Amino acid sequence: MPEKDRHNPEVEEQKVWLKQQLEAKKALGEKLKGQTRTISVTQLAHSDDDKTYREGYRLEGQELGEVNPGEKIGKAFGVLTHQLLEKGWDSDEATIKKAASHWAVGLGLPADKAAEAAELAVKALGNDLLHRAKRSGKVFRELSLTGKGDADIEKAINAVIDLAFLEDDQWVLVDYKTDKDPSRGLEAYRKQLDHYGNLLKRFTGKSVKEKQLYFLRLNRTERV
Repeated sequence: MPEKDRHNPEVEEQKVWLKQQLEAKKALGEKLKGQTRTISVTQLAHSDDDKTYREGYRLEGQELGEVNPGEKIGKAFGVLTHQLLEKGWDSDEATIKKAASHWAVGLGLPADKAAEAAELAVKALGNDLLHRAKRSGKVFRELSLTGKGDADIEKAINAVIDLAFLEDDQWVLVDYKTDKDPSRGLEAYRKQLDHYGNLLKRFTGKSVKEKQLYFLRLNRTERV
């Protein structure tokens, strides 16, 4: 490269752009081959077929490929409940119910499921654990992180933490669950929260003092 071009801003920008294009092309090629550079915490912690069993929308013995309308409703119900807990943090009951009815339409949920999701969110927002979070000076809802996992995990990890807040300069993590049968996934949930905690500590340098599962249907928290 000629000396005059080495520190030319336009040339440098072009080099960065070309590098980005090469990275994007490589990533696309990996995707087309079924390879990815990242893996979600859910994929690490859970098997491919256990989620719908836990949520009660698939029966024992039913194959994963079998069409089950309840499974689609179950996933949409979980999305709606999480949205209400994220966006309705400072809202009153009437506002949460109105939001649930509005968002349920886009998710294809019937009115009774919208009302159920709103009821779960209202109860959760009145729980002592979430009141602790509201008193914190640093609280995150639906916090998205991507970073290096443990040494035995080759790919970067994608994580979305339902609730994280600082208490005594240490993190408290909360993971919301809409399971009908909480007992099925406890070990996987522990692994899931461990990954969340490890990522958060790497990003912030602050340790995790507490990890909580919040089973919304039971309005019950469980420390893991």
